Amino acid sequence: MFVSRPGQGALANLLLPWRCALCAGPAPAGRELCEGCEADLPRVEQACPRCALASAVADVSGLCVRCAAQPPRFHRALAPLAYDYPVDRLLLGLKFGRRAYLARALARQIAVRAREEIERGRLDAPDALVPVPLHPKRLARRGFNQSEEIARFVGKAIGVPVRAGICRRVRHTKMQSQLSDEDRRANVAGAFACSDAPLRPAIIDDVITTGATVDAVAGALAGAGAEYLHVWAVARA
Repeated sequence: MFVSRPGQGALANLLLPWRCALCAGPAPAGRELCEGCEADLPRVEQACPRCALASAVADVSGLCVRCAAQPPRFHRALAPLAYDYPVDRLLLGLKFGRRAYLARALARQIAVRAREEIERGRLDAPDALVPVPLHPKRLARRGFNQSEEIARFVGKAIGVPVRAGICRRVRHTKMQSQLSDEDRRANVAGAFACSDAPLRPAIIDDVITTGATVDAVAGALAGAGAEYLHVWAVARA
């Protein structure tokens, strides 16, 4: 069960305590999760650097078996959380529950991990963040693009610009969650078009499941001139 974020207006911000979206306990001002719930989120500590698959059997290059055999069109993936409870509930609440305020808590997870990896020299900073676009019909129905909301907070936290308008979803597709792995790739093939591309963009999504969607976006960006493609997501299934 989610707790509505207090402070939908300035007066409420002053009068009501900030509450954790998961446990309803006190949370630091301006934060959607309390320290305990945030610390308990299921984290991925070891993963394939190419696709972010956790606990992957790796070859000598460090890649998982699948990426070694058939690498995706992106070059580096980062997903700090596992798509397990309560991360799945938070993402579904953001995506389908119209709880856009959860984007900040989820974006924080990407920003913290990305900053750590950059500072340790294990990750090169991208020159722009590109959220996975929604088709206009789905955007109108949902009211916002969850990937764009996440990108906005990540960009602000790490000082990287967000370029939300350079990629478009040019074909209305079925919901990926309803499809098999093979059908997911067919579903998003040719679904994206990019008019321009930074040289080193980071594609921002909420969750990587099979990687079909972000791979299709990566292909469109590469066709528009991108040379090295990151994928940053909140979670990896």
